[in-house]
Amino acid sequence: AVAAALPKPGDGHVVELRDIAFLEPFGVPDGATAEYRVEFDGDDFTVTSHVGGASRTHVRGSAGWIAAGAVSTVDIEAVTGRTEPIDDGHGFGTGRTSMVTFGPRWAALREHRIGAQEELATITAPEAAAGDAGAWGLHPALLDVATAFGRGRGSGTYLPMSYGRIVVHDALPASFRSHLRYRDTGGDQVVAADLSLCDETGRVLVTIEDFVLRQVDQDAVGGSLSAPAVSTVDTVSTSTGIRPVDGAEAFVRALAPGLGGQVVISTLPVRELIEHRVGVEELDEPDEAVVQVSEDDYVAP
Repeated sequence: AVAAALPKPGDGHVVELRDIAFLEPFGVPDGATAEYRVEFDGDDFTVTSHVGGASRTHVRGSAGWIAAGAVSTVDIEAVTGRTEPIDDGHGFGTGRTSMVTFGPRWAALREHRIGAQEELATITAPEAAAGDAGAWGLHPALLDVATAFGRGRGSGTYLPMSYGRIVVHDALPASFRSHLRYRDTGGDQVVAADLSLCDETGRVLVTIEDFVLRQVDQDAVGGSLSAPAVSTVDTVSTSTGIRPVDGAEAFVRALAPGLGGQVVISTLPVRELIEHRVGVEELDEPDEAVVQVSEDDYVAP
């Protein structure tokens, strides 16, 4: 999708994805057919679904091309020496991802090792994915397993919240390793990690920074997945309330480093706020009504 929307500037460049926020799960009612779209507006993109005339926005982020840097490597032998094998039972889909039922393409976790602050996994495309693995630079099922296999931090159920940055140096093969290193988040509600996806020699194919999972209420999320699809398009153009999907994205962006000591989040662009203020100050008639916003118009994210 990136290559189709943003032409490659030349040799020596690789794809970079930034500030990717997962806004809500993609659920399709039984018997329904969904249309799934990746749409670009400049460097920014959204992933939306369209089911039964209703639209939902699932992912937002930015993409582009950057100059390829020096190839880095993972010392697989050293990581293996620092970690111990664990028995995942039925493999991927247990532990923190147990609330989600995965199809046969996700049965890709072949080996899992765990250490003090790191984990190592061997990912191998199962027979169900063998036919389409080569058609993807990043196979969705294999990428899911390669990022969410970890079990060394937190307890309960988690869903992906965001990626800080992904750099795709090369396509993922049918079998590769995933080296996960935990970040300190100060608690169990949020689990964050950096990952290097590499081939069997240790050559890094994909670099992932600040992958964040959020602890969730399984009953609440399960209920939202089974509910009828509702359009996320504002029905009232003058509404100043913030939609849940926008609230989730604002929260992720507010956590980004380098924003300074004070961060202001507004539902309106700064220019509109200034124009609205000027318009109010220029009212000459004392009995002329000033537009007021009802508290009921706000919907908490």
